[in-house]
Amino acid sequence: MKDNLKLYVRGFFGSKEMSTESVQTPPSRPILSVFDLDPKALKHVVRNESIVEVYNQMVRRQVIHTDFNFRERVIKVAHTAFGINNFEAWALLNTKSPLFTQTHADFISDTARFIVTGKRHMPVNMWEHLISPGTNDPTSPTVFDEEMMKSLPAGWSTRSNQAISNNLHNVIAQWLSHTGGFTDMLTSLYTLFGDCDRNPTPALGAIDGRPH
Repeated sequence: MKDNLKLYVRGFFGSKEMSTESVQTPPSRPILSVFDLDPKALKHVVRNESIVEVYNQMVRRQVIHTDFNFRERVIKVAHTAFGINNFEAWALLNTKSPLFTQTHADFISDTARFIVTGKRHMPVNMWEHLISPGTNDPTSPTVFDEEMMKSLPAGWSTRSNQAISNNLHNVIAQWLSHTGGFTDMLTSLYTLFGDCDRNPTPALGAIDGRPH
């Protein structure tokens, strides 16, 4: 299963197929020429370009959330971003990440809490700034909120009329059913699989004056 996954810049596993990798230099000092690059200073950044693009469109207010084509694109990206079709199984796989910390586990638990209840313990856009390379030391073992994880919607096969393990479709549907669910989902996807810079994210508000 992990063969379909790739480790993203913030330490979460995600879709290998949807990932792109680039080499960036830290902005701590000016680069005077190509000969000025220290190989140890180069940083490999793995991200999902589709998520970066739609997230930037949202925070820069280039689209409105109610636009059907935009929402459809985001939902399609969400279905492919995790790399597997079971949210809980994906969460457990992340404990194998060499960068995984209790903060990572707390973010996944808080995301599960929103999916189940429509509420979080911490605003979603705050997590982006708490989970960055070098800001936390990997800890073992990490602990999830088991109650929230077990409360996630199950998958269901209409063909066989029984529960199945592939529950991501239902998880996303319930995520979107809550007030603010669309913004929460896209911001979460960016934290999980997007870019990683230290510039503050603009405050997220409704573009057309209503919550989404």
